[in-house]
Formats: sequence, structure tokens, C-alpha cells
Amino acid sequence: MIIWEKPSIFICDDEPLYCEEIRSICESTLRDMEISEAVINEGHDGKSVFEYEGKIDILILDIDMPEMDGIRVKDELHYTRNNCSIIYVTNHAERMREAFGKQVHGFVNKMELESELPVMLKQLLEDYSDYVMIHGSIGAGISDILRRNAIFADYILSMGARCLSRKKYQS
Repeated sequence: MIIWEKPSIFICDDEPLYCEEIRSICESTLRDMEISEAVINEGHDGKSVFEYEGKIDILILDIDMPEMDGIRVKDELHYTRNNCSIIYVTNHAERMREAFGKQVHGFVNKMELESELPVMLKQLLEDYSDYVMIHGSIGAGISDILRRNAIFADYILSMGARCLSRKKYQS
């Protein structure tokens, strides 16, 4: 049995017009990559990231927001959602240094959204789809194997693994 997990993207920007533009770019990028099943959600403040109960693989996050800015969101994510990747979208290049962190994939200037965001999004989505988790019984034992190579996964399935699921894993 093969289970493909849908990539989940969460957009967090306090300006609704930017949320709309980012959503449109995400949808277009997903279409270009022939990814038909993805989940895209959005929130308009930092707290919405923590209120959202679904999984978040990719967080597209504004740095400058009222109450809880994107840097504080990143710092708190370390404790609650440490497996999501962050792409910052901002007009505040002067804050990039303090925004760097373990989960940060990159920065996109809001004036360059159409040209830069699809490139970063494609990199993360390709990484997302490159890893497979193989779980099942092979021979006498149960096995969990992480591999980047789908051909290897097919080989393991042919040997009797019961379940193959594609998931995002970060080292």
C-alpha cells in the first residue's frame, strides 16, 4: 500500500492582499510541479500559526506583524512545530539577521514575490517529495527505513513491506 501525504503550506501575513498574492503563487507553483493535492491555509497574525491544528510543512511568514512578529513565531515554533520549514516574505531586509534560524529556508523580498517565491517553494516541495518512509514487515522483523530513492522503496515493497508512506524528514 502506498500512502502519499499531501504537502501543507501555511501563509501568515497581516496584509490580506499579500496573502492573496502568495496563495496565487503557491497554487501556480503546485500546478507547474503537477502536485494536485496540497493543503494551503492562511492566517493574518502570528498567533494563527499556533491556533491552526493541522500540520504545517512549509510556513510562508511575514517578519513585521503586530502583536507577534515573524521572528517570535519562528522562535516559538522551535518548541511546537520543529519540523516545518520557513520562508520569510518581508520588506524589512534589516531584520533578516535576527530572523535566521534552524528552520529558516530563505527570505523573499515582497517586491520580488513573483520571481523569487516560486524558486524557493519548488526547492522545498522537491525536498518534501524526495524522501520516503518505508514501514512494514520484511522477513521476520519490522523495519523503518528512510531513503531518498523511490526505486529502493519499490524494491522493499516487492520484498513484502506492507506500507510505504512519503513524508518530509529533516536531518
